Amino acid sequence: MNRAVKLWGGIALLGVVVVLGFYGYQRFFAAPAQSSGARSTDRARDSNTVTVTKKDIVRTVAAFGELLPKEEIVLRFKTGGIVHEILVHEGERVHKDQVLARLSNAQQELKLLQAKNAYEAAKISAPPSEVQLRELEYKIAQEEYEYTLLKAPWDGEVMVLHVQQGDSVTTTTDIVTLLNRDEMFVTVDIDEVDIREIALGQRARVTFEAYPDLKFPAEVSSIDYRAVAKGSTKAVSVTLKLLQNDPRLKPGFSAKAEIVVAEVKDALQVPLSAIRTVGGKSFVAVVRGGAIEQVEVQVGLTTTEVAQILSGLHEGDRVLAVNATTRQSQTQQRNLPGAPFGFPGR
Repeated sequence: MNRAVKLWGGIALLGVVVVLGFYGYQRFFAAPAQSSGARSTDRARDSNTVTVTKKDIVRTVAAFGELLPKEEIVLRFKTGGIVHEILVHEGERVHKDQVLARLSNAQQELKLLQAKNAYEAAKISAPPSEVQLRELEYKIAQEEYEYTLLKAPWDGEVMVLHVQQGDSVTTTTDIVTLLNRDEMFVTVDIDEVDIREIALGQRARVTFEAYPDLKFPAEVSSIDYRAVAKGSTKAVSVTLKLLQNDPRLKPGFSAKAEIVVAEVKDALQVPLSAIRTVGGKSFVAVVRGGAIEQVEVQVGLTTTEVAQILSGLHEGDRVLAVNATTRQSQTQQRNLPGAPFGFPGR
C-alpha cells in the first residue's frame, strides 16, 4: 500500500514538473506562430507600437582622453649665464628662428667681432693655412655667440615663460615652453575588448567639457602597438587628429570621442527592444489588422538602441517594442530563484 502511494505521489510530482516546464516554455519561448489571445493582449499592453523606418545606422565606440598640440617642446640655453632679456610674452605667436630670449653676452659679442676681423684680414695677405685657422676661430666664436640666444625651432605659440630677466640659468634650466597648435590631437584609451573595431582613418566626433555644445570632426591617426593596464582592465592608446581647429581649444582639455566603427545608410530599422531571439532565430511582433503576428527577421548592424532589418519587414510596418521599464521588470522576474526552470529572456 505504501509503495503504491509513493508511486502515485511520484507520478503526480512528475506531472507538476511537466506542467510547470510547459508553462515556462510558453511564457518565455512562446511559439513564433502565436498571434492572438491573452498572450498578444499582454504584450500589446506592455509594449509601444512603432513604425518600421529607414534611417542611417551608426555604431560608435566612445572613449575619453585629453587634447594635445601637434608639438610641444621645452627650450633651454646651450650655455649658462644671466638672462639679459626676454623678448616674448606668454600666448604670443612666434616664427621659426625668432629670438625669444638672450643671455648677457658682451664677452661673446666682442670675441665674435675680433674673430671676424682677424679672418677678413687673413684673407687679404695671409697664407692659406692661416686663413683656414682664422676661419675656424671665427666659426667657433659665432657658435659661442649663438649659444647665448634662444631661438624658436619652428612656428608656434609661447605657452610658458619659466624665467625672468636677471635670473641665473644653466643648460638644464627650462626657459620657454613652445607649442605648435597648427594641428591638434586627442588621445583616448580604448578598452581591449573594443580595439578590434578601431582602424586608421575612421571618422570620429569629439566634444570637450569646456565647450559641450561644440562638436569637432576628427579621424583616427594612430593606434598604439601595445595595451597597458588601466585599473582592473587593459586599454590601447589611440590618437585622433582634429579636422577642424579652434583658437578656444587649450591643450589639456578633457575630451570625449565617439569613433564610428560601422555605418549603414538608409537602413530599414526597428528598436532593439522589438526583437526577441528564440532558438537562435530573431522574431518581431508585427501588428496587422488588430492582431499580432510573430515574424522571423534577419538582423544586420545593431547598436545599443536600434537594429538593422535585412529581411522579414517592410517600411511602414507596425511592430511592438517592449517598454524599457517593462523589459527591466521582466528581466528581474526571470532571474528570480522561483522563476519556472530559470528560462532566460531575450
